[in-house]
Amino acid sequence: MANVRVKHLSKEDMELLNNLGFPSEDSIVEITPNRPDMLSEVGIRRVIDLYRGKKISDYRSKRLGIEINIEHVPSRPYIEIATLELSSKIELDDLIEFQEKLHETYGRKRKRVAIGIHDLDYITPPITYRAVYDETFIPLNSNQRMNIEQILKSLDKGKEYGHLVSPPYPMLYDSTGVISFPPIINSDRTKLREETRKILIDVTGINQHYVKDTMKILLCYFIDLGAKNVESTTQLDYKTITAPASRIRELINIDVDYREMLMKSGIEYDGNVAIIPPYRVDFMDWTDVAEEIAINYGYNHIPRDFPKIYQSAEISEDPIRDIMDRMGFSEVYTSFLVKYDDAKEYFELEKLQNSVSEDYNAIRPSLELSLLRVIHKNRNAKLPYKIYEIGRVYDPKLDREYDQIGFAIMQNEFRVEDYLSVIKTLAIAMNAQLHLDRGSGSKILLDTTSFKGKIDDYEFYVGAVKYEILERFEIDRPVVMGIIFKK
Repeated sequence: MANVRVKHLSKEDMELLNNLGFPSEDSIVEITPNRPDMLSEVGIRRVIDLYRGKKISDYRSKRLGIEINIEHVPSRPYIEIATLELSSKIELDDLIEFQEKLHETYGRKRKRVAIGIHDLDYITPPITYRAVYDETFIPLNSNQRMNIEQILKSLDKGKEYGHLVSPPYPMLYDSTGVISFPPIINSDRTKLREETRKILIDVTGINQHYVKDTMKILLCYFIDLGAKNVESTTQLDYKTITAPASRIRELINIDVDYREMLMKSGIEYDGNVAIIPPYRVDFMDWTDVAEEIAINYGYNHIPRDFPKIYQSAEISEDPIRDIMDRMGFSEVYTSFLVKYDDAKEYFELEKLQNSVSEDYNAIRPSLELSLLRVIHKNRNAKLPYKIYEIGRVYDPKLDREYDQIGFAIMQNEFRVEDYLSVIKTLAIAMNAQLHLDRGSGSKILLDTTSFKGKIDDYEFYVGAVKYEILERFEIDRPVVMGIIFKK
């Protein structure tokens, strides 16, 4: 959730937002991650006005008229450019707050997407985006010319976001000089002023889909503020989704005018096809159309009913869970999906096509990385920190899924017996034969302190996590880990 402070909403407005699933109290509105278009008061007001029947704006853009040259930039290969004219004074505080909330949430702290907004009157085309090894310019709100190294080491933004770039660095130019050093800082020359009326926007990033969607959200924001002459490399197209009313009715079981419910969100519908405004980047398929109808109808108004399927349940007692609990481990549950870039060096795995998130774009081949992510999030926990998971993994060689048992311990120092005792305790509790050999074959574990073997039909490997992997996950204490499985 992201909190947006609003100034001009009534009590009735706040109640409506609560009913639509956006908790609102004391001029603060909580926005869910799937609605980046609502991270400003302009976007929130749009939702309220549409629900109450106000006609939606016509979100259109023309092809960008200024000359641009885009070269290969390895660290941030994607860029979109737009220009527009405002008809009235710009509220800089609101715009900057909206920009930063997009950075923090949808932009993943500028890693996935970074935004630059400039005064077009101080820019002389053509615009060029290229990679450089060094450059000097006066950064935003500074009076001193700096080179890249000085910016990264001395400025707050350089220290905070410098880890996102590496040589050759991304740089945006006009014919006069530097406009921006994305995702770090803009040039002071092109900064926004109270009198600014003409604007240039650049959006850069590592994923073209998110870069384009971010530009759409920004352009719709400015159009709602009365922007004219909107030109962009990203076209404000209306998405069409086939959503047959019969399928929607089967899913949500609501007998209501679907067209009327969707008009409350500015979505046109003819009973078969829904036309989605450009800023609604959260729509994927017809189930999202059905969900929008249910939200606008009101979940509290939907009749309660049991699903017409056979339901049966029984208590499942897992002896391994009981053993791990008795040894002081806490069970965790993590995603079946992992980040491909985290895993590709250590495992054979395949990247998902058209994944929704780059943090979850591959099926995990083992539990190690999932457990390391949990430890990363809890790296300041009281020691010893002991966790385990019983979860599904996928072997691409065998092309099938199977279960693994994984455990991890973080504490200040280890002896070999500290982690071998876990394996020995499992073997004793299972009344099973233990066979033990040196080495594990794992690229995650230090080979000199690792072991592998069998507990009856179960195979296992266990050992200390390599130092460079701990550093990659920002874990500054030793971690040992074990994986037990039966394919």
